[in-house]
Amino acid sequence: MRVRRTSLVVAVVAMAAGALAPGGVARAGGHRTVQFPAHHTVQSGEWLWSIARQFMNRAYDDRGDRHGPTQRAIAHEVDQIRVLNRDELAGQHGQVYPGQRLLLAESSWDVPDGKAGWGTGFTWCTNERPPAHSRAPYSGLSMAVRPAHPPVTSGRTEQAVLTVTNGSDHRRGFSVQLTRGLLLDHDGRAVGGVVYTDAIGVNEITIEPHSRVRLAARVRATTCGDVPALDRRVAPGHYRLYGVFRWGTQGGRDGEWASPANRIRVVRR
Repeated sequence: MRVRRTSLVVAVVAMAAGALAPGGVARAGGHRTVQFPAHHTVQSGEWLWSIARQFMNRAYDDRGDRHGPTQRAIAHEVDQIRVLNRDELAGQHGQVYPGQRLLLAESSWDVPDGKAGWGTGFTWCTNERPPAHSRAPYSGLSMAVRPAHPPVTSGRTEQAVLTVTNGSDHRRGFSVQLTRGLLLDHDGRAVGGVVYTDAIGVNEITIEPHSRVRLAARVRATTCGDVPALDRRVAPGHYRLYGVFRWGTQGGRDGEWASPANRIRVVRR
C-alpha cells in the first residue's frame, strides 16, 4: 500500500489575542470595545427578522462596517436565533411573544471577535447542519468515521479518524478540505459547530487500488457561539457521528461527502 499526501496552506492567519471582560464586553487588542448582548427581551411588535436585523446592525456598527448586514446575513442570524432558542421557540412556528427572553449570538463574525486565539481575516463560527449531499469523488470509494478516543466528552473538541477505502482497481486522487466530525441528536438535528478561518488546510490524497487512508478530523461537542458563555456543552447521551469533508478533483469536479452514521456516546467527565 502506498499513500501519498501533501499539505498546502492557502492563506496565513494573523492571530489576535482577545479576552472577555466582565459584563459581556469583549476587548480585542488594538480594537475598540465591542458589546455582545447575550440576551434580548422581546418587545411588542417585534418578530424574529426585526430582532435579527437590529442585532446585526448593532454588531456591524461596533465593527465600523458602514455597509451594514446583507439580507442573507440577517437570514442567517434568524437561523442562528432559532438554533440557540430551540426549546424556547418550540411549537411557535417562527412567532415570538412580548416578554420572551432570547439568547443572541452573531452567526457570522469577521474581526474583531474578542475571542482569545481567534484569527483575523475570514474567520467565523457556525452551527453545523446535517450534510445536504453525500457524494464520493469516485465510485468504489467508501468512508467510515470513529472517535479517536471514545467516548466524546461534552464541551470539548476531540479527535476523530476518517478512513477512506479504495475498493476499485484504479488509483484514485483528489483533494480534501475541512475534515470534521458532525454530531446529530436523536431528532436528526446537528448539535455541534465548526470554526472556519482563512487558513484552510488542503490535503492532496492518492490511494492505490484496494488500499485505504486515514484522515484526521475533529468533533466539537459544543454549540457554536461568539463569546465563551454561548459555547454550550451538548447534553450527555447517544448521538450519531458523521465524518464530513469537501473534495475536489483535477478535472474541476467537487462536492461534499459524508460517511454513514456511527452511533457514539457523549459523556460529561
